[in-house]
Amino acid sequence: MKILKFKKKSKDLYQLTLDNGEILDLYEDVVVSEMLVAKKELSKEEIKEIVKKNSNAEAYSKALGYILIRIRSKFEIEEYLKKKKYSESLINLTIKRLIKEGLLNDEEFVKSYINDKLLLTNYGPYKIKNELLKHKINEDIIDKYIASIDEDEISDKLDKIINKYVKANKKYSNYVLKNKLREYLINLGYPSNMFIDKIDFVNNDDEDLIKKEFIKEYNKLSKKYNDKELILKIKQKLYQKGFTNVDVESLMQKYC
Repeated sequence: MKILKFKKKSKDLYQLTLDNGEILDLYEDVVVSEMLVAKKELSKEEIKEIVKKNSNAEAYSKALGYILIRIRSKFEIEEYLKKKKYSESLINLTIKRLIKEGLLNDEEFVKSYINDKLLLTNYGPYKIKNELLKHKINEDIIDKYIASIDEDEISDKLDKIINKYVKANKKYSNYVLKNKLREYLINLGYPSNMFIDKIDFVNNDDEDLIKKEFIKEYNKLSKKYNDKELILKIKQKLYQKGFTNVDVESLMQKYC
């Protein structure tokens, strides 16, 4: 069979038309390596080999385009190519080539991932590690770079997170606030030893807050209850909101 027409379709893709009417869209790497030009004669075996090489080039090009969006892990490339329905052998071949060319490196991915999460999110070390483990990366590699995170950077980050959380949650008593904040930081992936001392210094104005809550509950409950029953119901509501027995009793002595 002979190549009748030869034209460029895109940056790295060419279209070849054979004299039997067959049309081949081939990547530039294949065109160059096989020295394909107009009027060149090709056997069925040669065409079969060209198509095979083009599949390799296509998988590589797809993976490369995926990597160019942002740095990827080996696992991400595997999953991406699986979705594209490439064979396992072709996926392995593509990954080996990317690794050899320095375009795929799980250690570099880990470093980049940690830096991005520290810069762009509130994630703590534990959550970052758990997210990285989803990429099937060797745990020793992850631990190596998690351990290298600057403790001062984490401390500054925690200060900002805590300050923002406290400002946004003035409605809570100190007791409730500290418990909720502790749970919030644990869910973000921070070990308690990193923040426990910082939480000790958290302090909402309980005296002012309990007055507001007392007035609110009094106005609401006084429509249903009187005297001792009213006081009991108000106390119950204040305890539920996290105010201490000392605070509640002190307030009752002043206003009841």
